[in-house]
Amino acid sequence: MRSEEIVAMVKGPSVLDVGCAGHIVRPDRPDWLHGRLRERFEVTGIDISESNVAQLRALGYANIHVASAESFDLGRQFDTVVAGEVIEHLCNPGQFLTCARRHLLPDGRLVLSTPYGFSLMYAAYAAYHYPRTC
Repeated sequence: MRSEEIVAMVKGPSVLDVGCAGHIVRPDRPDWLHGRLRERFEVTGIDISESNVAQLRALGYANIHVASAESFDLGRQFDTVVAGEVIEHLCNPGQFLTCARRHLLPDGRLVLSTPYGFSLMYAAYAAYHYPRTC
């Protein structure tokens, strides 16, 4: 499972989860990355979707902020910055990497994942949802 592989690469105790809400808030799912991270680490989350952040806060999730992955500034550093399937949505990934570096402790790590764009599953998804695909 993708979330298990990502969690295995994370060094704690402090973690920043970029894009923490995902496309749809699904805290009931065992593969929801933010939930898996919270099981083991002290996690701060950011997401660009105001409505998804509000939904998470209403469900009792604390330490979640509305922020862009390309321009966030939380004024602190973390052991790990996680960006699970976020970078492919950004207009300027370089700005994200600059922000991520600024938020990492000197021996911190950045854990990224991105979907394989040429997989059969994603091609079928794009064809099925055309023209509303991202």
